Amino acid sequence: MMPDSCVIFSDRPGDGAVGDPAVAEGALPLAIVLDQRTVLIVGHLSKVPPATAVALLGDEAATGTWRATSWETGGGAGGHQLLAVLCAENIVRALTLPVVLHATSGVRVLLPEIVRVELDATPLLEHLRAAHADLAAAYDFVEHQLCGAAPQTPPSPRVLGLLRSFLEAISRHDGFVEIVGRSEGDGVLLQGWAMHLAAGTSDLHLRAGGLHRHQAKIACFERPDLLETARGFVAFMKLAGDVDPRLLRCVYFKADGAYCHLDVVDNCLVLNGETTAHLKEMLGRLQGPVDAVRALKRVCRPRFPGHETVSAMTVPVRLAQDIALCVTGGGLFLSGWLLDPRRSVAKVLLKSTRNFYARLDPIWERLPRPDVTSGYAADPLFAEWIRPWEHQHGFIAYVPRPQPVAADEVHYLEIVLEDESCAFLPVRFSEADPQELLRQILGGVNIDDPAIERIVGNHLAPLVSAVCAGASSGAAASTGNFGRPVSDPVVSMIVPLPAGWADFDINLARFATDPDVRQAELIVVAPREGGDHTARALRRFAPFYGLGGRLLLTAEPLDYHSALEAGAAAADSDLLLLLSPSVFPRDPGWLRRLIAELADPAVAAASPTLLYEDDSVCFAGDAEAFDRYHGYSHHWLDGEGSQPVAAGTGRCCIVRKQMFMALGGFSRAFVCADLRSRDFGLRLQQAGGAVHWIPGLQMSVVDDEASEPADYAMRVRRLVDKFGFARKWPAVAGSPLIA
Repeated sequence: MMPDSCVIFSDRPGDGAVGDPAVAEGALPLAIVLDQRTVLIVGHLSKVPPATAVALLGDEAATGTWRATSWETGGGAGGHQLLAVLCAENIVRALTLPVVLHATSGVRVLLPEIVRVELDATPLLEHLRAAHADLAAAYDFVEHQLCGAAPQTPPSPRVLGLLRSFLEAISRHDGFVEIVGRSEGDGVLLQGWAMHLAAGTSDLHLRAGGLHRHQAKIACFERPDLLETARGFVAFMKLAGDVDPRLLRCVYFKADGAYCHLDVVDNCLVLNGETTAHLKEMLGRLQGPVDAVRALKRVCRPRFPGHETVSAMTVPVRLAQDIALCVTGGGLFLSGWLLDPRRSVAKVLLKSTRNFYARLDPIWERLPRPDVTSGYAADPLFAEWIRPWEHQHGFIAYVPRPQPVAADEVHYLEIVLEDESCAFLPVRFSEADPQELLRQILGGVNIDDPAIERIVGNHLAPLVSAVCAGASSGAAASTGNFGRPVSDPVVSMIVPLPAGWADFDINLARFATDPDVRQAELIVVAPREGGDHTARALRRFAPFYGLGGRLLLTAEPLDYHSALEAGAAAADSDLLLLLSPSVFPRDPGWLRRLIAELADPAVAAASPTLLYEDDSVCFAGDAEAFDRYHGYSHHWLDGEGSQPVAAGTGRCCIVRKQMFMALGGFSRAFVCADLRSRDFGLRLQQAGGAVHWIPGLQMSVVDDEASEPADYAMRVRRLVDKFGFARKWPAVAGSPLIA
């Protein structure tokens, strides 16, 4: 049985839906079932039907979607004709239930019953013609609703059959396709004649074992054998890999608001390897918009032969690669130079044999390369064009590429000249350690370049982020216990020792003055090389001072924060004390005060005040203005009680292990110690944990680990860190920016 009514609602059930629905005058004479979840409905109403709605079926346990197009009834009869697509699971059963729709307007309307349900689509066209519908617009609506915008599931054979029969019925004959062919890759070429197929860009619907729609670039040419109303055409579809040219029977296109079709002649010429050569012969005769003709010319450009062809160019253009780095899951970095004194190059492309494509010249940053200028100044090909004062031949570019690179994939640079000729240069990615290569890249950047903000923001910062995201934190090569066993420790004290640290016995002596430390396990992290000295010191002094814990020797030297992470992974306590060997307690009770600060469940981390040997401030809480007291006398500090701050300091900070591990420790996107600590504190707060600073708890720092490094690459890296931090935390007042 058919349902007595269909009801129309808004997208949000219950919003504005009060009382019984209004009754709309009209009729729904026909529904065409396409498959198990799709039905087309045609009819007319006295008022405009809703364009979109959510369908509720029967007892509202199942839902579907409603999309409709409408037009006014002709002949002065008033009202609106409609064509709708209703989608729901088990649609045939749904038609036996009340169908409730929520319209976007919020108005509920009771529709007339559906008079007739059909499986054959033939009555659909009869009804649309009788209703004076724009048949081309009706087809576009149905095709878009059933096949457009990347549908979750491929259209069913019945849907494709409907669309094909729809086009066959509404299109008029307009010409013939006489030649078909496939180019290298997925391109398909068509050639023939037509009366209304215009040059330019157009969507073509191809009947070739199925119905396929592809965008085509079209150019026309004169044919003396045709009437003046017809012209020859060449159409090329770049991404038509799903089309078998041998199965092509008909081509549909839209012209002047109506659909036309081109039949494929019997025994048409099918090109295989000759497609590109044939198109190249036709180029001189083709006419049309510049972009369409150029697109056809690009099809004829030489393909990458697997070797470089730049050196064979007879125009004054040369291209070279300096560094190429592929960061798996991140992107591609390229540096090199392009010498083009005559401005002949139209574009530079980074491509691969697996259809990767990126245009470099709009995004790269040009750098001075006077060595290239002087190196070609005497070359006869370049001497006439080179200007001795122009040196901006270098370039760097970072291109995001999250997709993995195939094992057999080859990347190459393609330079395209204004005359559409081109040349190729294979890209050879370095196999060196990415971190070492990163240092080389950063060391080659001029920190005083006027374009340094663009260089860092657009290229170096994304590169550093990608390289660091894939960096390993290192693993312990060996572990060993020292001193007295510590069962159920209150806190795990993690102390990373840099290579060559020879005075850890002093740290142990200072710890021993506080009995609270005996309730802690001491985790010392040091590089394996030279670790024997540390092991001997711990075996000798830890028992003497009544301390105990573990020594982790890492396979390679780790930076300070990575060593903290390695120690945290080995910790037994729920609380971690991150402690630099350069930090020393001044008075007993310091550890107890830090632990007590975390008695409040809302507090996730806490740090003390750190003072240099002259009592000037090293750290006094990262609040709204970072480093607000740095270098000031300790007399500037007020108060004893703890204060909430934006971040603690990685040199001395107690933190809950659960939150530390959940956040993944410190970000590897930064190398600057202060920024890593600040970033961690801000992420802690994002996760719902407060960070406190205890002004009255003062500890000593015997050196300044944050001093400006002498290494030039590290200076550039810190500049990159500042940009990265400001980009990541733009709303944080006092974020470090470039001066």
